[in-house]
Amino acid sequence: MKKNIDITGFTQKQRLDELEKIKTKYEKKGYTYIDYTDNGMTKSFATFEIDEANIKQGSGIFTKIFLGIIIVIIVLIIMTPSDNKEKETQSKPQITYNLKELKDNTVYILDTTIYQKNDPKYVYAKFLNAWEDKDYEKMVKLTTNEWKYKQQDPVQSLKDIYSFKTIKSMKMLDSKQNGTEAYKVSAFVEYSYIQNMKEKVSNSILPAMVIKNMDGTYSVQPLSVFISEIALD
Repeated sequence: MKKNIDITGFTQKQRLDELEKIKTKYEKKGYTYIDYTDNGMTKSFATFEIDEANIKQGSGIFTKIFLGIIIVIIVLIIMTPSDNKEKETQSKPQITYNLKELKDNTVYILDTTIYQKNDPKYVYAKFLNAWEDKDYEKMVKLTTNEWKYKQQDPVQSLKDIYSFKTIKSMKMLDSKQNGTEAYKVSAFVEYSYIQNMKEKVSNSILPAMVIKNMDGTYSVQPLSVFISEIALD
């Protein structure tokens, strides 16, 4: 019996790294690796052959181990409930945002002249400015080649995502490196949209994956902008 396991990653290198981890994990479970199909960020998968006899045997052992762990955890919770709560609180740090501070010094158009052209913030700022101007052709030029080549009509694809949201103000925030070929660049964006025939306003943190191209320049992965959106109201 064959089984497909999803492989995700913004770049091909990230997906191949993930593939190696998946191969190691599932081969230990008795799966036999057969092939890998790369269909981009969210549709790539690895194919494994499953030996049902080994899987059933492994499942029985795993079930016994799992039940043993559950019993130990229950005993520990009963014996030290206060310690567990304290550790749980400490292990989940929460990021808080002050909406008033975020709205200070927001602008309609971001100043791109303060960034170097090879700065990921420069590319995301130009992307947001093009969105504010509803210039979807310019937005397409700032997106990753991998995304563009998979769209039958890239301009229309961006319109389907962005056209019903109108930027009212925005401010560039921070940029954090994500691996060797990508940055997570965040911006505060206040935008309006229509819901039930009424105008609504959203104040959101919009983090975008800005990925390095072969020529050293950067491009925005447009689907990433709203995948990790943090709505503040």
